[in-house]
Amino acid sequence: EDLHNMIQPSNVLCSVQKITQHIHKLSNDPNHLDPNDGSIFLPELIPKRLREELEVDASELRSYRTDVHFTVESNGVKGVLQMDGYTIPNPTVENRYSIWFIGGRCYALNAKDKDTRQKWRD
Repeated sequence: EDLHNMIQPSNVLCSVQKITQHIHKLSNDPNHLDPNDGSIFLPELIPKRLREELEVDASELRSYRTDVHFTVESNGVKGVLQMDGYTIPNPTVENRYSIWFIGGRCYALNAKDKDTRQKWRD
């Protein structure tokens, strides 16, 4: 299996319109808190070097999402590349955050439009 060509097509020229970052402290979101004791539910995927620190104190844990809004130059279709992850203050370097990504998706805007769906597939 050729792992160098995992994403196809690989020769698409896109222009980026904007990049947005959405960062939310989990301790401020009731959906991320244990109703019994108020502790933060830790994500399943945490880098080994950060897990121990988060198990001691997760109060600074934040969700982290980056959205890259783009246009495919060959057909004009607009889309978003969304990357989801988490961030905490770096345990060893002051004024720096550690970020790790756990997933994401790439999708066309206006995907309900039949013409847009066809261009996205092409």
